[in-house]
Amino acid sequence: MKHAGNRPWAGTAIFRILVIVICGMIFAPYLPVNYFTITERGRTIFSCPVPNAYPFVTTYIHSLQLTPVKDDYRFVNGKIWTWEEWTQSHNAGLPSVTPPHAVLVLSPPWMINRGGRFVHDVINYRIGNERFGRNTWLLRPWNEIKIFEKYPSYRVVMEASAAPLKDARTAGFDTIGEMPGADKRIVSF
Repeated sequence: MKHAGNRPWAGTAIFRILVIVICGMIFAPYLPVNYFTITERGRTIFSCPVPNAYPFVTTYIHSLQLTPVKDDYRFVNGKIWTWEEWTQSHNAGLPSVTPPHAVLVLSPPWMINRGGRFVHDVINYRIGNERFGRNTWLLRPWNEIKIFEKYPSYRVVMEASAAPLKDARTAGFDTIGEMPGADKRIVSF
C-alpha cells in the first residue's frame, strides 16, 4: 500500500521506529531520575534509583511510652517528602498539633497527619536496637527490613537527589534485605 508521495508506508514506519530507538539509546542514560542513598560515615549502605512519588515507610517504637510510629515518605523530583505520620499517642514529644497544610485523620488506634508539605534533601536518622527503637524500613519490592538487627545503634544519612540514569548506581542490596524473584533495579523516567 502506498500513500501520498509514492513511498511505501512500511518503509516510512520502520525508518521512524529506527530513529526513535536510536534517539532513546542516546538520550535515556542522561534522563534524570530520583536517586535515594543511605550512608553511614561516608560509606554507602544502600542506593538505588526510585520512581517519582515512590513510598518509603519507616516504623519505630518511640520513647519510654513505647508508642509505635510510622513515617511514610515519598520521593519527588530529587527530594524526600513527608507524606504521612502515623502515631497512637500525642505524648512524649510526638506531634500534638496538626501542621499547616496537613489533615488529621483518625483511624483507631492510629492518628494520621497527612500532608504538611515537609520536604527534605537529607534526613539524619538514628537506628535503634532490640531494646529501643526496633526500626523497620519498607521500600518495595523488598520485604520489610528489620534494620535494627542489621545496623543496631547506627546513625545514618538518608539523601535524595536527581541524577542521570547512568549515574544512579544500585548498591547494598545484599546487606539491606531479601527481594525474592524481583528485579533489583527500580527505574523511573
